[in-house]
Amino acid sequence: MTQNQISDFERRARSLISERRLLDAIALMRSTARYELMLHLEDCADTIADHYRFMLQYMARGADDPGRPQMYASILDDANTLLDSLVRELSIPTASTLYFNTLRTQLRAPQTLDNLIATWHSLSSSALIPKQVEQAEADIFYAVWTAMPLSQRNADSLSLLVIDPDTSDSLRALVLSALTLGLLEYFDVRRLILLADIYDTNVGMSDTVAAQALAGLLLGLLRHRSRRLPIAVSERIDRLRTLPEWHTHLRTAFIELARTADTDRVTRTVSTDIIPGIARAVGDAAKDLDIDSLQSLMDPDEADSINPEWQDRLDKSGLADALHRLNDMQQQGADVFMGAFSHLKNFPFFRDMPNWFIPFSAANSWVMDSPLPVQLAQTVENLPLLCANDKYSFFLSLSQIPEANREALMQQMGGATGSPFATMDMPSITTSEPMRNALSACLRDLYRFFCLFSRKDEFRNPFADSVNLAAVPALAADIADPELLRLVAEFYFSVENWHDAALLFALIPQPDGTIAEKHGYALAKQGRHADAIRAYNSAGEPSSWSLTRLAISHQALGQWQECADICRRILSAEPERFGAVLRLGRSLFRLGRYAEASEQLFRAEYLRPGHPEVARLLAWSLLVLGRPADALHRLQALSEPLDAPMALLLGHACLLADDTAAAIAAYRTALSLMQGDMDALRGAVDADRQLLTAARLSADTLAQALDALSLQ
Repeated sequence: MTQNQISDFERRARSLISERRLLDAIALMRSTARYELMLHLEDCADTIADHYRFMLQYMARGADDPGRPQMYASILDDANTLLDSLVRELSIPTASTLYFNTLRTQLRAPQTLDNLIATWHSLSSSALIPKQVEQAEADIFYAVWTAMPLSQRNADSLSLLVIDPDTSDSLRALVLSALTLGLLEYFDVRRLILLADIYDTNVGMSDTVAAQALAGLLLGLLRHRSRRLPIAVSERIDRLRTLPEWHTHLRTAFIELARTADTDRVTRTVSTDIIPGIARAVGDAAKDLDIDSLQSLMDPDEADSINPEWQDRLDKSGLADALHRLNDMQQQGADVFMGAFSHLKNFPFFRDMPNWFIPFSAANSWVMDSPLPVQLAQTVENLPLLCANDKYSFFLSLSQIPEANREALMQQMGGATGSPFATMDMPSITTSEPMRNALSACLRDLYRFFCLFSRKDEFRNPFADSVNLAAVPALAADIADPELLRLVAEFYFSVENWHDAALLFALIPQPDGTIAEKHGYALAKQGRHADAIRAYNSAGEPSSWSLTRLAISHQALGQWQECADICRRILSAEPERFGAVLRLGRSLFRLGRYAEASEQLFRAEYLRPGHPEVARLLAWSLLVLGRPADALHRLQALSEPLDAPMALLLGHACLLADDTAAAIAAYRTALSLMQGDMDALRGAVDADRQLLTAARLSADTLAQALDALSLQ
């Protein structure tokens, strides 16, 4: 079967299962397995069908069967698992992704996971050739990644491997990464349970391992959130809830997932705003200041020693603001390094998939083979700011520096207090929050892989979708804490992630007025104005701000009377509020109440002379009221060059004022602004026709003026 045929088959079977047409789904999968000579999967389909028919026969006899809901759920699980296995095996011969290339290699020279682990133990105990040990670890990574479903024997072997004190940190990281990546490819009950077990075992023992397991578990639940969890997984999560650390860790993970998903926005801000601003300002500042005075900006202990004249020059250049803004982003936990290190992932080291997930180590063969001294590698290994992935980028890029420059850099990085990295303030990476630090580093490594790996398009990026844990049914009870919901909702709101902010605000029980207003705003930013209005109205006594937002939402829905009523409420307290005056005038104009509209638009003209929209609406109102001369006066007084709609309106006003020559000239200007497209001009005139009829413009006169445009 071709990949398109496989996709079509999967869609049909998945649709039948979701519609609970289980017999039809099983029959489709059985016939496909039989046609493709996958006899073991055909047998699985027969077994599932037999169990389901037996249950249905028992039901048809009217027998009491209290276990039927659980049995039906189990049959659904089996059907989904069969479909996953069938789709995977159908794809093996033709799929060209790295996953299936690796799987085909595994199938050509099959080895059991136990044999691969035994090989690693043998090589690591001799410790003669690091590259052979690293290759053995990579072999285990690939075997775990592509195993599907993970057998109970393999799950037990991996569990023992992770807790074995002789297991290297790099192998643990690779096992956990492979479990996560395999789970993101296909739903696998044993992977979920194993990740939960590893997290449980390592809480309080190894924050790094616990964080990697928790991240994998949560990303897997997010990836398959639309799939009903088997009872075994639900029960395992229930046991996690008995851990004293569970809710604290889940809260931390929720926030770190949100921060990681925001990396793209942070990178754009840093690269297009902050860094260019620093580059522009640093030239001016450097003319008068030495580098020590610039570095003191980032050191709170030196703040009082800055020469006031230096500070004044820094403030004027904008450099101080830019540096403080960057420091604030770091303190808030933003990933400000992605942009810089994204350009340093082209080293051969990053061509091998496992290398994206191993911790930085001075004992790694790539590090040992570099021309840099081991002391520098140890310094990089201890840098608190960078995830492992970026440490490799940093170290490998240092090896490309000319030797003379390298010596100067080594002197700069030589001491713990002399390193610029050591002196930077980074509260989000501190020893007081080890679990948060471990989660942040783990998620950043994963984010870089999914965004920067050379074959990234072959993977489903979990960070490209919503990473909002509130969308995971299995975690609904854990996410219900109002304080947590508000904290994460406020974060999403601050980074303009309106969808997730609105989702979380909606879950907060008995929200106060501020939350209701922010909920309404997040909904309005998505164009959900009817929902926004309900949220604003639930805020209690409305503020001037919420009344304004209500008016905007009513306007967006074309509810002009409601918009007008709210604007009058605003103006009763703030008579000179330009936005409210304009919005009231616009609403009255749309309601056809031109005299009242003109009254408000005159007020708006007084408050903001020359405002184009005020001039346009007022001109139209005056034309309809039979005052073309006054309309012309306002249009001709505009200082800005006319756009096509305003030139067209000027033509209408001239025609109504019986100045046909000026009207035709204005129409010709409009036509020119429309690139000479006469059909577009006639379409725009047709859009104005209702107002022109109200203004009593002769249709014959208008037609003649348009035809006159063809004359030279």
